[in-house]
Amino acid sequence: SRNGMIFAGTYAAFLSLGKEGYVTESMRMNRLGKKLAKEINEIEGLQTVVDTVDTTVVSFTTTSNKYIYSLADLMQKEGWSLNILQNPNSVHLCITPIHTDEIIEDFVKTLQTQTKKVLSEPLAADSGMAGIYGNSQKISDPSLVNQVGYAYLDAYYSE
Repeated sequence: SRNGMIFAGTYAAFLSLGKEGYVTESMRMNRLGKKLAKEINEIEGLQTVVDTVDTTVVSFTTTSNKYIYSLADLMQKEGWSLNILQNPNSVHLCITPIHTDEIIEDFVKTLQTQTKKVLSEPLAADSGMAGIYGNSQKISDPSLVNQVGYAYLDAYYSE
């Protein structure tokens, strides 16, 4: 299962790095998460979802709670894969061992450029992932999403 895979991977990393190495790497990634959160909060039009980031997952949104999915689409075109979230509309980047100070700085520069672009020239709400996630936010009764999902799966798996 997926959860088992995460546990196995974590255990393998722990064995490979040893306790001291694992703790050192975890602290490094946590430091990068805090650095990224600080940088995001300094970009006009963006804010982190929580005030204090104490993990390696940094969630953020626009201060107007608009255009975050369009921003994610623009970042994707620049090679950055952000995970899309709802309630509130937001995205997140998970800091992993591959991330370095230089990668975070490159990400922030790209994020600054794309944020200016999306806020000055908002993309159509019905394009890319913005259309999919943005339109689902317009549904007044969230239970309808489940019903549509079940209907889709029933149709998909029937003959």
